[in-house]
Amino acid sequence: MIKAMILTDYYLFEKVTEKTKTRMVCTKSTHSHPDIEQRRADKDTKPTATREAVCIGDLILYYCPNNERIGKARQRQADYTITMGRAHLTSVYTPDLQSGWAYGDMQGTSDLLIMRPQMSIVDGAIQQGGKLEIIIARGRATQAMAVYNEVVDGLLDEEIEALRTAATDEQFCSLMP
Repeated sequence: MIKAMILTDYYLFEKVTEKTKTRMVCTKSTHSHPDIEQRRADKDTKPTATREAVCIGDLILYYCPNNERIGKARQRQADYTITMGRAHLTSVYTPDLQSGWAYGDMQGTSDLLIMRPQMSIVDGAIQQGGKLEIIIARGRATQAMAVYNEVVDGLLDEEIEALRTAATDEQFCSLMP
């Protein structure tokens, strides 16, 4: 019997420049989630003293400490928030600091985001080389803790590795000459 995959899409973001504190650029992805793919840049912008360049097709997010404006009515506040394409994408919850995994649900969908932040943050700034893996389980937001626990327990390692292998490298302005 073939088991249906729970995890469906993969995106890897990295901190590649020093100009902004919280900006991360997609460096590898499966290019498969329609709601994320529509958030790719649709115009070029030039760098300034405080802003990095953006090229058509770049996929950029901002990983920021929660300012308590998002999810204020909830019992538990998120640790971080992610914005993408000038809009809130998800709040980031970290139930177990030792596991290295976090989760959130994608704004406006029923999709679950399982995240693996691998970064050091100093004075609110993500340090160079920081990474954030985002693995999506479409339609699984209502099963967030169950899927999160399966990831933490290693039960979805094969699916995660299959998505990592299927992901391809991205080209973006920050690395272009």
